[in-house]
Amino acid sequence: MQIETTEQRLTTFFRVEDFADTCSLTGPDNFSATIPVLMNAITEAVAIGDTDIEAAAEHFVCNRASLAGVDLRRCRQYSAAIEGVVYQLMRVSAIEDGKLSMVYLKKSG
Repeated sequence: MQIETTEQRLTTFFRVEDFADTCSLTGPDNFSATIPVLMNAITEAVAIGDTDIEAAAEHFVCNRASLAGVDLRRCRQYSAAIEGVVYQLMRVSAIEDGKLSMVYLKKSG
């Protein structure tokens, strides 16, 4: 019996036809890639003075290996198109022992 590796399990987990979204990444030096992501367009509470408002906190989670070729130091020079909406990458954080990445987004335009 063969034991699945973490990479094999992540590949299965991020199958687009099951529940992930397709993300088209573009960036400097003609970079282009299509990767599966789990999009999250939740809001978070933000305090401005003594008033609480809800602010957008869009981000996606992807397999860290899917970002191969993305210069993370220049992530703001990359854009991501997900379900017809274009975002600018703002920040990339490693999660789950570095196997996954959380990519924070800002709507373009």
